[in-house]
Amino acid sequence: MSEEPVIEAIADQPSTKKDRVRKIAISLFNFGKKHKLALAITSVILLIILAIYNVMPTASIGDLIMINLDTTVKIKLGQTAKLKYDDVSVSINHFINDPCPADKTCFGDGQFADYKFTVNGKGYYANSLITANGGGYKLSTISTDYTTYTEIKLTKTSDN
Repeated sequence: MSEEPVIEAIADQPSTKKDRVRKIAISLFNFGKKHKLALAITSVILLIILAIYNVMPTASIGDLIMINLDTTVKIKLGQTAKLKYDDVSVSINHFINDPCPADKTCFGDGQFADYKFTVNGKGYYANSLITANGGGYKLSTISTDYTTYTEIKLTKTSDN
C-alpha cells in the first residue's frame, strides 16, 4: 500500500500574494466581528478626543502649546506656541526690562520681549514693540510683564 505524502500543512499556507492578502483580510474581518463592541467604543473615544482637540483653542504638551489661529495665548520663557495645523511657531528668546528713569531722557524703549518667530522653518525678526509679519502670518503682542511672560496672537495676513 503506497502512502501519499501529507501536504495539509503546505495547503494551509497561502501560496500567492493574493491568497495572503485574502487570508489577512478574512482574519481582520473575523476579528472585527468578534470584537465589534470594543472597536466601536474605542472609535467613539478617539473621535471625541479629536473633536475636543479641534475645538479647544490651546492644548499644552510640556513646554509646547498647540494653538488655533487668532487665539490669544500666554507663553513663558522656555515655552513654544505652535499653530496646530501649520508650521508656525513662536518662543521667547529673552526679555529686556531696563526702563528709562523718570528724570532721564532715553533713546528707544528699554522694555521688550525678543521672540523667535518661524514660519515653515524660516525665521523672522520679532519683538513685543512691533507687529511682526512673515510668511503670510502676523505676530502681535497683546501684553507682557517684560520678565516672565507675554500674551501673543497669531493671525493670517491679507496677502495669504
